[in-house]
Amino acid sequence: MEARRAPQPPSYPFQLSLRIRHPSIDPDSISRELQLDPEHSFRAGDPRESNRSLTAIATVHTESYWLGTIDPATLLPGEALKLGFPPELRLQSHETMAFGGLDSALLLWTNGMLRRHAEFFRRLESEGGEVRLIVALSARKARGFTLTPHVSKALSELRIPVDFELAHR
Repeated sequence: MEARRAPQPPSYPFQLSLRIRHPSIDPDSISRELQLDPEHSFRAGDPRESNRSLTAIATVHTESYWLGTIDPATLLPGEALKLGFPPELRLQSHETMAFGGLDSALLLWTNGMLRRHAEFFRRLESEGGEVRLIVALSARKARGFTLTPHVSKALSELRIPVDFELAHR
């Protein structure tokens, strides 16, 4: 029997990530709350990885850190349907999202996942933590994007800054 190639996931011109820093929270509790697995995380007090010799004094992380990437495919179409978005937004396909759908992805994400966890984010901030949205754009694939007033307002209300990173590959 001939082996079949697995379908390739769509290639998006952007990547959405959420980064959380906090004085002491357990990264596992962030994962449970957000129902996302991190790409990278550590807890305050955990030993730092070191390239130094074994005789060097061991250092520890001074804060907790959690970084997770959001797959745009998880935003469509179920998320839009659950949130009651209009049909033209709900019917977007992965192909549409792949070619310039950053504004739609941000709209779905801010009104879905971020709003569902607004109290959690506020608590993190009140405890000295920081939540940031990171938008990495491919300069070769992205034709531009619009940061709509609706998305800007939602991020402002949630007190979540956005970092844009441009990649030239």
